[in-house]
Formats: sequence, structure tokens, C-alpha cells
Amino acid sequence: MRCFSDDSIDPLPDPILDRFCLQILPEIHHKIQWLNLESSSMKRILLATNYPN
Repeated sequence: MRCFSDDSIDPLPDPILDRFCLQILPEIHHKIQWLNLESSSMKRILLATNYPN
């Protein structure tokens, strides 16, 4: 994800988003307190795991 000076966010490429949702997120979901997501990735990331907080 890239953030720009006008507060817009560029979406992650699909291979990076896939790795994040399938490998990284399940390992760290219990430590997440904040997610700053762009709208096109939001559903995939939120449905990838359970968040305790």
C-alpha cells in the first residue's frame, strides 16, 4: 500500500495481498490494534481471520 500526500491510498498488488491474507495475517492477527485499509482490499483482509480486538 502506498499513501500519497493527498491522503489517497494505492491498493496492494494481488500477489502481495494474497501472501498477507494467507500467510502473514493468520500469524499476527492477535496483535493487530489498527488496520488502515483501502476499500478494494478491505473485504479480503477482514474476512481472512478473526480479530480479537
